[in-house]
Amino acid sequence: MKRFFSTLLIASLLVCAMLLASCELFPEKPPVTTPDHVCEFKTEVIEPTCTHKGYTLNTCEGCGYTYRDSFVDPVADNHREFVETLRVEPTCTEDGYIVEICPDCGTERTKENGKAGHDMSAWEVVVAPTCTDHGLESRHCENCDERYEERDLAPAHSWDEGTVTAPDCDTDGYITYSCTVEGCDGEYVEYATKANGLKATGHSYEKDENGEPVWVVVTPATCEQEGVKHNYCTNEGCDAYHTATIDKHNYETIVEDPTCTEYGKVYEQCTECGDNHLISYTSPLGHKYEVWTDVEGCPGIEESKCEHCGEVLQRTKEQ
Repeated sequence: MKRFFSTLLIASLLVCAMLLASCELFPEKPPVTTPDHVCEFKTEVIEPTCTHKGYTLNTCEGCGYTYRDSFVDPVADNHREFVETLRVEPTCTEDGYIVEICPDCGTERTKENGKAGHDMSAWEVVVAPTCTDHGLESRHCENCDERYEERDLAPAHSWDEGTVTAPDCDTDGYITYSCTVEGCDGEYVEYATKANGLKATGHSYEKDENGEPVWVVVTPATCEQEGVKHNYCTNEGCDAYHTATIDKHNYETIVEDPTCTEYGKVYEQCTECGDNHLISYTSPLGHKYEVWTDVEGCPGIEESKCEHCGEVLQRTKEQ
């Protein structure tokens, strides 16, 4: 029986040696090429791991023959993978972590799995503030109830939409806000700013289409005394005005020539108020009829046109 097992062991070792000697999976050197086939190899670099050597895998794309060369030693930190062995979730006071192990070499590592921290609830009002008294609100950790926080709530009015006092030409406007809480008479004033448009508007004095001031005569001028005129602001509710004087009578000479029936005259007239007085006059010119002609269709009738005014005069022809 012992001889049988010894023979079997020797036979097994011989078979293994033969297989290793003839193994074509990863021989150390390529086979000798033949006239019918020349191997063309594609290379792939296999990186070393923490326990296995790295090498270059050469594969013939024509016949599938492969071999390895360019071996490199294992690299201690080049782990193929890590397998999680323990997971600890974070709590309110302790960080979470994960433990992993390399299945090849047994190296362990720990990595972060969330920071410690309380999960605080929303703030809840414990004592509501009033217009004049402080209030209080609090919150707690929803996981452990160990962390409790409080904070002050300042007094707060409940303001209405405000009453606007509009600006005018000279004075800024403002907004008065009143508290709507029953029994509270609190109020505050928002003064004029460029943003709220309540700055004084300034005067807008009336002008004509040419941009000239429109004046209203308040006291007419006379020959002996100056007059007064105003240029009023057009903004609603404003009675402001500019004041200017009107010169005394300013006479100019006007000549009107005589006509056939009217006297001619020379007079002076004030350009401001129209007051006037006569300087001289000339007698009417009278009509001037010199050329008489027959009236067509009216036998015995002739007419003449005045050389001054063009008036036509008709008469019976002298026999």
